[in-house]
Amino acid sequence: GTGLGLSTVYGQVTRWAGNVEGISKQGQGSTFTVQLPLSNAGVANIAPSVPDARPANVLVVEDEEMVRDVVSRVLGLKHTVQSEEDGQAALAVLESQSFDVVLVDLGILGMPGDEIAEKVRKIDPRTATVLMTGWSLADHDPRTASFDLRTQKPFKSMADLQRIIDQAVAIRDGRS
Repeated sequence: GTGLGLSTVYGQVTRWAGNVEGISKQGQGSTFTVQLPLSNAGVANIAPSVPDARPANVLVVEDEEMVRDVVSRVLGLKHTVQSEEDGQAALAVLESQSFDVVLVDLGILGMPGDEIAEKVRKIDPRTATVLMTGWSLADHDPRTASFDLRTQKPFKSMADLQRIIDQAVAIRDGRS
């Protein structure tokens, strides 16, 4: 009801190299068609900012299926990626597996992302945590304190997402 829905959809879809078309007929409603590329061909040419950044084990915690799938596919070009849609499932996985980087959405149902990041630190303090959020947060927002790095959704580019993960891997390796 605030009028921000379509601009958010447009921003997300165009960042993934897609297209949105709308047709509206008075008294009959509106139809929106979203087209997204099926191929990762353009993504495969991403050059990481840290040439010797090693492949890492990355956990993506994101409740939006489309975002979770695309982020996992993009990062999977270089890293081993597992994804979970909620905090409880993520914490269960973290109890049995080791990850170098955990990428967490702030607005996860059932358990906020900052709480997930705090629990990640208790499980393994060496793990680097990255906040990904579509929310506008002040630099000193207390919800960002548990994270090593932060990235804004929609992402500027997939190369930026790769670079932030490479930075997180460097943080993780520095803690060993």
